[in-house]
Amino acid sequence: MGLLDRAIALSSKEQAREVTTIEALASSTPDTPGYPNPQDIINAFRELIGFAWGSIMLLDSERGEYHPLISTESNFNASNGPRIKSNLLTPHFDEADQNATAKFETLLPNLSGVDPKGEVMVLRIGTGNPPLAILVANDYQWSGDHSMKTKFRQLADMFQDKIESYVSAEGGETAFSKRLKDAGIDKAMAVFLDMSDAIETISEYYPELDTVAKEVSNLLERITGRMGRFHNLEGERVLIVFPYERLPDHTLYLHQLSASFGLAYKKLNRTLDFQAEFKLWPNDRIYIEKQLSS
Repeated sequence: MGLLDRAIALSSKEQAREVTTIEALASSTPDTPGYPNPQDIINAFRELIGFAWGSIMLLDSERGEYHPLISTESNFNASNGPRIKSNLLTPHFDEADQNATAKFETLLPNLSGVDPKGEVMVLRIGTGNPPLAILVANDYQWSGDHSMKTKFRQLADMFQDKIESYVSAEGGETAFSKRLKDAGIDKAMAVFLDMSDAIETISEYYPELDTVAKEVSNLLERITGRMGRFHNLEGERVLIVFPYERLPDHTLYLHQLSASFGLAYKKLNRTLDFQAEFKLWPNDRIYIEKQLSS
């Protein structure tokens, strides 16, 4: 075996050992009925990072702040613990950053028993900006090297769905879920519709239109009418929510949309291609509300 082959073999063994360690931490978390135990989740992060105290905090998107799910210290517990305004995190890291540091007095000015000038580390759990959950830690053994970041990301990815399930459970009734409840809708079909092909094609055949994206969105809203609820999203997407029984055939719905646009824009010489994701409420609640919050 040559030196290069030996180096590759050693590197592969090291990577396999690291993954095994992370998987062991994740698999050590026992499931309880309904949701996993938060204490075991924070214990897994603590074993990896070695912090003196820490807290997993969940985003309350309605109030724009994080509150503790589970903490290692009594002055930071879920019942009376302090909250961190989500906009305070924005100057410290963007969506590409995994971790950031700040002073206690910046993020947690009223936390008792700590040095306000001391440093606290915030680690992202999940995607988005702000993320749906964070790990706040003090007196930690975070080296910040590539290996440590990879291990944390692997562990966070393994626990992400479990932690996000608490976001929905503890967040209770969001503005979106309240609107559905007030309308008497307990089961709905959420259609995430991509308008990009319609915008591009109509712009080509109708160059005189200045606001094609707005024109497409308005027509979709008029077509939806009282059958469903219409929401504009970022980018060239919209969300249309129908009572479940009103949208039995997804293919037919998309065909009817294309046909309606063909009647409205008679210069078009081809059928528009509407790409869509169909999600079921409340089964896909986490995904749907994450799209709305982003």
